[in-house]
Amino acid sequence: MTKTGGAKFDEVWKYFIQDNDQRNGHYSATCYHCDTTWARGKPTVMKAHLANICKSCPEDISKYWRDKLAEQTINYTRTSKQSNLPHNQATITQHFSSNQPLPLQVNSRLDKSLIKMWIITGVPFEIIENPFTIDFLKELNPGYASPSRTTLSGRFLDEEVARVNKYIDQELENAENLTLVLDGWTSIRSDSLYNFIIITSERKEYLIALKNFSKESHTGEMLANEIAIIIEKIGSEKFAAVVTDAAANCRVAREKIQFSYPHIWNIRCIAHAFNLIASDLVKLDAIKEFITKCNKLCHFFHDSNKSNAYLKQGLAEMKIKSEGLKTWIKTRWGSLYSTTNSILKAQPVFDWILSEHSEIITNLEIIRILKDEEFFSTCRFIRHIWEPIKESINRVESKSVDLADCFIFLIKLAVAIHQISNLNPFKREAIIIFNKRYEEFLHPIYTLTYFLHPHYRGRGLKDSVFREIALTAVQLWQNLGHSDNLCKELLSQLRRYEAKLNPFDLTYTEIDTPQVWWGSIKKKPQHLVQLAIRLFSITPSQASCERNFSTLKWLLGDHRTRMNITKLEGMTKVRSYYLSNICNELKYYGKELTENDIRSVINNTNMGDILELDDEESEIDINNNILNDNNNNSLIIGNIIDLNNFENENEISDEINDNEIGTLDYNPEDIINNFLFDELNETNNEMELNNRNEINDNEIGTLDYNPEDIINNFLFDELNETNNEMELNNRSDEMELNERNDEMESN
Repeated sequence: MTKTGGAKFDEVWKYFIQDNDQRNGHYSATCYHCDTTWARGKPTVMKAHLANICKSCPEDISKYWRDKLAEQTINYTRTSKQSNLPHNQATITQHFSSNQPLPLQVNSRLDKSLIKMWIITGVPFEIIENPFTIDFLKELNPGYASPSRTTLSGRFLDEEVARVNKYIDQELENAENLTLVLDGWTSIRSDSLYNFIIITSERKEYLIALKNFSKESHTGEMLANEIAIIIEKIGSEKFAAVVTDAAANCRVAREKIQFSYPHIWNIRCIAHAFNLIASDLVKLDAIKEFITKCNKLCHFFHDSNKSNAYLKQGLAEMKIKSEGLKTWIKTRWGSLYSTTNSILKAQPVFDWILSEHSEIITNLEIIRILKDEEFFSTCRFIRHIWEPIKESINRVESKSVDLADCFIFLIKLAVAIHQISNLNPFKREAIIIFNKRYEEFLHPIYTLTYFLHPHYRGRGLKDSVFREIALTAVQLWQNLGHSDNLCKELLSQLRRYEAKLNPFDLTYTEIDTPQVWWGSIKKKPQHLVQLAIRLFSITPSQASCERNFSTLKWLLGDHRTRMNITKLEGMTKVRSYYLSNICNELKYYGKELTENDIRSVINNTNMGDILELDDEESEIDINNNILNDNNNNSLIIGNIIDLNNFENENEISDEINDNEIGTLDYNPEDIINNFLFDELNETNNEMELNNRNEINDNEIGTLDYNPEDIINNFLFDELNETNNEMELNNRSDEMELNERNDEMESN
């Protein structure tokens, strides 16, 4: 349909069905792809529909309109409301600047900054029409005409979502080793929302989809289909892992995805392992009773002004650095460490109060607690256990966590439990709980990544574990589509890495990361390098989903219950992109601050509370399980790692020790000469290896092989080499003995 006069129809009408009935110069519109209908078709809304919303729209059309919206500039001028000031009253423009409309380019730049600020801070859109908001913006620049609420939440948001979608598409186009995480949440209006987040190898988090599954059956097959849609849209070859929690439907979905895409690994969120260990421990009757006493003690000093004043005085006079007593919070599993630590720090003050000012303690039960040495002994034990738990939870919920970190913190917690005295009744209970959760989360990929961490190199692992590590590496390499011959080359490199032979003999410094270290090895073939970088690119935690749920919680609030899922998805998508590229998005603020500093400032100035990871209820009663378990008195992790190898859990750190820092007494010439000499040797060795590795077509190998056979043959050859070497040594010793006998006879 074409107009006979007036302005021409916008290009976007080609993608919609127009109603023939003209209503005051407007037409209804129906999308060709999804049958969505508008009684009055507005080009700005229709463009946003094709670019950001329509799921049935072909990707090339959707991308075309995303690009158009992202590059769109305002081509009209908003007018300000007429001023009602008396004719002779002075205006701000007499002292500041003209109130004439701003140039389109300046107005567009201010509009983009405004929508960024509005989304990041979570301010309700209607605030833009508050008279004080309008007055404030006029104070900043009288020539700027602020948009209406509908323009801000409509066209401005749609255009920004299109820009963000375009930027995300560009970044993911050449991305590798992506992690897809997902989780579900029930909103304040009882909607079942699932978010799907992609994490890049650089740990940037991008919300890809927010979906309302309130009308769907949350089966594993349904979730697997939704995951597959995202994987296919972005490119299955770009993904390394799918991470979810332990829910039955999520577990089934991960298994189905790995079956369909063998190179995409099935990983359960490790953050829940530590949360569940902590939640299981606090369910023990003895610890529940201890927590009750702690809370009574904290509440007494918080509620009693006089007691609290003496506590502060004692801490100050004894120069004890403490912010006072910390109350345990049920949903924050690491808070028990803060509670016990604050009580133990204040113990000398408690003794001083009891001896010098006992009259201020009016509660007899509090007096009994303060005089109970067993209470403080239990407090020291729980602090000992909860310190690695708190550290672990903080670490695995961070953006930079990797698979090796998870295994390292499991070791730290195991060492803390291992060092508890056998006379302590809590030790057996802690062992049973740790073993239960460890078995649930046990995955050989964690052990392999710990082995490939260039700082640890499998420190403490028992000799028998190497076979399992090698088998895991071969299975992963096979799933990536590599032949048996390439698997043998991988195993050869794995053995050279274990022996710290060239090129795997590089020093790991305090400024390195595993990805940087492995990326610095240029020697070919790079089988082990590629596998290691892939492993260290995976983020094994869905904490990003929990952070996004926090965003959803305060975006919705108590008053935005009518906000539709499309607008909510757009706002959270834009926000996640801003935060992942925070330094590039801020033009003026924080040039002297680090990215983490800026992120901390934004988190502290958000409107709303942070959600905690959900507490997955245990399937069995913890106390009854411990009473009925008679055969679980040792840590299962001790089967693969020697816990006695670590004198204390603090030794398990990625910090470089003093002996590795180096010396200030050196000759720069020697540094350069040694470096160039090593580089020359590497080049020569690489050329020699490349000459050896010119494989003809018949030597490439097959994809139809059993990883067990590869490993068995590999270890059998290694055993034969060892036996031959021993036999050769025995023959040498025998010949030497015969020579001595002949010499003695001769004498």
